[in-house]
Amino acid sequence: MELIGKPQDIAIALGMEASDPKTRVFVVTVQNLAPLISRMSYEKSDKDIKLYFTLKSVSRNEGLELLQAERSPETLLLERVLAKTERSQDKKLYMSALTIQDFEQTGANSRMLPNAIQRIRALSEPGFSYGVTFEEAGAKKGLLWTQNPNLIEEYKQTHRGIQKGNWILWNV
Repeated sequence: MELIGKPQDIAIALGMEASDPKTRVFVVTVQNLAPLISRMSYEKSDKDIKLYFTLKSVSRNEGLELLQAERSPETLLLERVLAKTERSQDKKLYMSALTIQDFEQTGANSRMLPNAIQRIRALSEPGFSYGVTFEEAGAKKGLLWTQNPNLIEEYKQTHRGIQKGNWILWNV
């Protein structure tokens, strides 16, 4: 069992409980994490169940501490994006610039960026937009998530971005 966060602060306990002799209930208890969680959901496949915990607004350092135990390419990419993030207060925009080496060193790829941006949104204050410029197959591109109609128009016109919902993809 891996502990997430500081071992003295958070513990995970697994157990089986029988509600009646014919039924078994599997219980996962995550101790001392409830104050940080705003929402929970799950995803079930034929073999696995993934539990998703959405954190309440926490500081960047608290969020990074919680991620340090997970070393998947997606999490390594998220850490890289967070480390390179700059904040533009006037546009309420967070931007990061990744290189091809960032993808090589994390084992990640550009298809993982939307998920990284969504995770950053969950850790950050509401009302901000989030973007990443990156290199892929010799081309420089950008990906932006925003609900700001002015920013959408700016990126569509200035960068000739392609919009799908709140997402804009463009060539730099």
